[in-house]
Amino acid sequence: MYLSLENIGFSYPKSEKPTLQGFNLSIQKGDCIGLVGASGCGKSTLLRLIAGLEPLETGSITLDAQVLSAPKLSVPPEKRHIGMVFQNYCLFPHLSVRNNIAYGIRQRQHKKERVTEMLDLIDMQAHADRYPYQLSGGQQQRVAIARALALNPDVLCFDEPTSALDPELTGEVLNVIRSLKTSDSTMIVVTHEIEFARDVADKIIFMADGVIAEEGTPEQVINNPQNPRTQAFLSRFN
Repeated sequence: MYLSLENIGFSYPKSEKPTLQGFNLSIQKGDCIGLVGASGCGKSTLLRLIAGLEPLETGSITLDAQVLSAPKLSVPPEKRHIGMVFQNYCLFPHLSVRNNIAYGIRQRQHKKERVTEMLDLIDMQAHADRYPYQLSGGQQQRVAIARALALNPDVLCFDEPTSALDPELTGEVLNVIRSLKTSDSTMIVVTHEIEFARDVADKIIFMADGVIAEEGTPEQVINNPQNPRTQAFLSRFN
């Protein structure tokens, strides 16, 4: 298995109950996983653990046979080859679009070409020298995606990438993510865009109280859910 999470456990300080407990998930290379569930069920925490932004309490995370996280072992985030796209863009305000994308690219001889490739991908060539404050929310999120992709991550994690956007700007970001689906990228997408998850995900994971309540193909989980909690959650979108 390409990415493997085994018996994951995590609690935030002063929390009355674990955020994640006994969580297990296996992902094949090139898969797109849609993570859905109510707020507070542990979706974003799971991504942060995969990216190395939070320490594991129990269990292990393995990527391509390399252990990334265990209770007494943690590979630094910058060495994990995990890309992370946050809800609120997290662009560097003092850097242009071009330099935001270039940030972190190590190979100097290929940096210019890689940045140009990313600008083409997100259709932002005309805005390469603008700064974040000069961009719409949708444009900022596209730049954030390009910055993560520029580092050639093995896995790309999206944490509610459209939640901070107005509805009319959501489509442009979803289209960029949808285009990555054709490039065999391994992706984990936390989203409340159920129709989008249905379109692009190979597998849907419905989380509740820090565990997987239901999983399967979009057809199985979204169109024909078996778990009462999944049914109740999805009824909000009908």
